[in-house]
Amino acid sequence: VNRLHPSLAAVQAILPGNSQTGGMAVLANIVSHWTSALFYIVSEIYSSVSVGLLFWQFANDVVPVDQAKRFYPLFSQMSGLAPVLAGQYVVRFASKATDFSSSMHRLTAAVSFAGIM
Repeated sequence: VNRLHPSLAAVQAILPGNSQTGGMAVLANIVSHWTSALFYIVSEIYSSVSVGLLFWQFANDVVPVDQAKRFYPLFSQMSGLAPVLAGQYVVRFASKATDFSSSMHRLTAAVSFAGIM
């Protein structure tokens, strides 16, 4: 028995209930291919952490130390508000487009406008 990479049948034998169908089958598949699942989880976490880290490094380069007390709380608040505003934009405007192409045009226009501001 390979304990590092167990077979799907070995994992299904350990799980309770009917692990041939439904959510338990998905869990058995994830456990039997745990290295691939771990790779995707770490890559998602790394991208989120690295973007935040790059932003704060850029902020440290741009904002003088004496102005940091003034601007860092604003940056922090905006980083929490931005996903909410972006979600509202997508719900109210981009999702109302007639097809995927025009939805992408609306999103591209919003990102371009935000970049120009």
